Amino acid sequence: MADQLQANILRRMVRPRKEDLVENPLTSSRAVRMALTKAAQESVGLSLTVKEISEAVQPLDETRSILADDLMLIALQRGTAPVGLIALDVQMRSAILEMRTAGMVADQLADSRPATGTDKRMCDPLLSGLMQALPHAVTGTEFEGWLDAAVPAQLMPSVKAARLMLADGQYRVLRLTVALNGDDRVGEVVLCLPVLTMPDAPVVADQVGVDWDTEFHDAVAEAPLALEAELHRFSLPLHHAHNL
Repeated sequence: MADQLQANILRRMVRPRKEDLVENPLTSSRAVRMALTKAAQESVGLSLTVKEISEAVQPLDETRSILADDLMLIALQRGTAPVGLIALDVQMRSAILEMRTAGMVADQLADSRPATGTDKRMCDPLLSGLMQALPHAVTGTEFEGWLDAAVPAQLMPSVKAARLMLADGQYRVLRLTVALNGDDRVGEVVLCLPVLTMPDAPVVADQVGVDWDTEFHDAVAEAPLALEAELHRFSLPLHHAHNL
């Protein structure tokens, strides 16, 4: 009896409280935040904190205007077609280089400079890891499907080339502000891809009332008809029939 009582007490102690069972719904912003944090840690060992995420859906002209000279612009493509961009500012890409060469992020800010092919190669593991993790991470959120099959491709040679590469349409732009070494060093990641468009619903013609009596009469009146009439029936000898 005493053993059973002790077991019941222990069971109640380890049972999750009711408030702990309440699900914390996964939002699109939280999913992206988790994917970037995980990809940075697993790919290059970079610990970062996503401080802010901003989202905007905007036309091509406004999207082009945010592409600044200090961003390393990498084309995102589906198959062989470029469809969007992923961009890292100088602080973000410098932090990746520092982790991969020195094993730690420097305290001082990196000097502004153009992005190089070496920058892109050093950042490739994080970029690939992020774009692989995001489609699964955002499943069940409003971003589901938006990032599917988009993979990092070539480094854009200039802002002008990046702007010309984007096709006309509406774009969703995500800007992630990240703390790289406390609050003293802040970097930025930008994601830009076209908004998913749903196919137009088929137009159903209005059902006009049908006068079935008239339709049936018209259809029957135009049908061909063969008529055979028997006017009288009588008997006569065969030789009479031959003489007719």
